Amino acid sequence: METQKQDVAPESKYPFAYSHIEQKVQNALEKIHQFDEKIKTMPNDRGPDLSYNPPGFMKSRQLGSRDQYISSLEKAKAHVKTETWQEIQQLLKEDNTPDAKQIRDLAREDIYPNNYKSMDDTDKKEHQSQPKDIEQSQDYMRDALDRARKRAKDRELNVLADSKPIEQGRDIDKSQDLMNSLIEDYQQRNSPDRETFEQNEPPQEKGETTSMSQRFSQSLGYSKTLNQTEKIDVPTIDKESPDRD
Repeated sequence: METQKQDVAPESKYPFAYSHIEQKVQNALEKIHQFDEKIKTMPNDRGPDLSYNPPGFMKSRQLGSRDQYISSLEKAKAHVKTETWQEIQQLLKEDNTPDAKQIRDLAREDIYPNNYKSMDDTDKKEHQSQPKDIEQSQDYMRDALDRARKRAKDRELNVLADSKPIEQGRDIDKSQDLMNSLIEDYQQRNSPDRETFEQNEPPQEKGETTSMSQRFSQSLGYSKTLNQTEKIDVPTIDKESPDRD
């Protein structure tokens, strides 16, 4: 039992609102394809024919006519590309939306395909020093600009990615410093010499908060008090000293 295959139309690259642009591009590509097929199937020159050709009979093609015919086909193909591209630019002249810019770039790539995009870096370096016509030079420069934009965008993303850990690291350092200060303050307030520390601490009104600089000054006062108490000689009772009654 034979199965019938249904032809599925390929998905269009152009949005429905720009289907008229796609139709113009497809018509131009069809004509260009026909010109290319004629150039491929063009027979070589046979050279001069020594056979007898009386007037009024068909003669073989003369030497050099193949090159002339191919040249005329190349000119016709270039004319189709130029004419189609000018018509598309005219249709999109008043449209400044992002979609119109994308369609314009898409149509240009279809009409003037850039062969340098499919090349690797080695092939591009080989073609860089070779002489090019105007169309090839434009393709090469367009590909170079696209690659430069991509590198600039990648560098920008890398800079943003590298800056985030630095900012996060600074926030962590600030949090650690604050935590260490609070721990020192807690240890001082709960030390055995708390009474001495509280005596040297100035009275604080209710509802008033202590700043970091005030806590630092208080801790310095507490350290000076400890140093002074260590320097005071406390008399000790040994065996030779007289007992007090």
